[in-house]
Amino acid sequence: MLLKKTFLFVSATCVLVSAFIACGDDKKEADKTPPAATPAATAKGGTSSDTAKTLPASYAVCADCHGADGKGGGYPELKGTTLSEAEFLAIVKTGKPPMGANLVTQAEAKELWNYFKKE
Repeated sequence: MLLKKTFLFVSATCVLVSAFIACGDDKKEADKTPPAATPAATAKGGTSSDTAKTLPASYAVCADCHGADGKGGGYPELKGTTLSEAEFLAIVKTGKPPMGANLVTQAEAKELWNYFKKE
């Protein structure tokens, strides 16, 4: 009888754990959503009334380490980068520890460089 109760308890626990894992953590996905552009992130020579530059969606992969706005977050600051386009693309392609290689496509990397480059 004790063996049967133990089996039922373990089975129920496995089902609950599986359900929690399958559902995932919605907060983690929400945290990866890139922030909306702020008035400070306007096009060169623009004003806050102009259309603001929109943070590329591909930046969601980078935000955990480089910060929600590209200002570092403990890793190199991307905002206002002085890297050339070729240097930026090479780092994205090959990685730079602890960053892995090819986390975004080269087209996405070029879009990110255009967004963050020093104007």
